[in-house]
Amino acid sequence: MMRDTKRLLADTFLLLAEEKPVQRITVRELINACSLNRNTFYYYFSDVPKLMEWILSVETERVIKNFEETHSAAAGWESLVGWIELHPTAFRHIYGAIGREGIADAILAPWTGKMREYTDLRSDGKIAEEDRLLIASVSCALYLNAILLWVSSNMRFDLRARLKRIEALYGNGMDAAIRCAIDGTTVDFYKKGDTE
Repeated sequence: MMRDTKRLLADTFLLLAEEKPVQRITVRELINACSLNRNTFYYYFSDVPKLMEWILSVETERVIKNFEETHSAAAGWESLVGWIELHPTAFRHIYGAIGREGIADAILAPWTGKMREYTDLRSDGKIAEEDRLLIASVSCALYLNAILLWVSSNMRFDLRARLKRIEALYGNGMDAAIRCAIDGTTVDFYKKGDTE
């Protein structure tokens, strides 16, 4: 029931966001469109930005699930692309409201966590935490940057082809980075205190 109500609020919000900027969507308008009361909204979300954050987190979970099933970063990110294609104006309005940093914050933390797990698994736990974080962060940045460039260009290029190309160009680079970290090539860097 809780998930259904949250999903109803999210779906209704996205419909409204297809019509106007999210800054102009009020809680009253949202609950009226859902036939819910104010208390129900506030039971789940403290405000509209928290609802947007939840929507992005659900879509990010889907990206991670697709990655886990396919072991392909591009395939994982394609699920986010599919969702954006279903709600292009709403996503642009969300992007306009919370900006590049807001989108990145909502998506990067869980994806980076998943990539850290992946690097740990691929290296049998033999690489430093700093390297796991760096490798994961670079992977995330490549894909998310491509998506945000696509959105800011009004979706004028074939993003699915670009994601596949990124995977072809850099997918092996992630494995190479893991091998490099296992070989100890980066150990001296961290011993010198050059983190961050």
